[in-house]
Amino acid sequence: YITLSYCWGQVPQLYLTTDNAGHLFQRGALLSVRKLIPRTIRDAMDLVTVIGERYLWVDTLCIWREDADIKHDQISEMGHVYSNALMTVMAVAGDDASHGLSVASEESTHSLEFEWHEAASSLSEKLQHTKHFARGWTYQETVLSKRCLYLTSEFVMFLC
Repeated sequence: YITLSYCWGQVPQLYLTTDNAGHLFQRGALLSVRKLIPRTIRDAMDLVTVIGERYLWVDTLCIWREDADIKHDQISEMGHVYSNALMTVMAVAGDDASHGLSVASEESTHSLEFEWHEAASSLSEKLQHTKHFARGWTYQETVLSKRCLYLTSEFVMFLC
């Protein structure tokens, strides 16, 4: 499975609830509610499919919000969730879940062929100016993840 690290913002989200769990647990159910899912999560779902993986772990769709005890137990397991994932998709661009995943394109003003030290410093510099870097929750997801695919507005970088 792949995990997603992103900033929610004030965007309406589809959450896992007692009322919708029966439907959401059925095969293909997310297709019927796709329009209710913010763009960043939809883009991550598409990315997972494109790279040939099957499962994406997203907090809003995997953590029960209604029962405080269950929610607490599930949140306390997030260290295991992120550290055992194949990789974490880091949606670094944008301030909320409506932004989507940004990826470098041929039209980008930045070269896609960086030397390692240039890429690492570019990533570090880029992250310092993002909401993703400023939040404790997403910082924790970064630290816990063994492999990260960073998607910024200028470039994509995989670190493990």
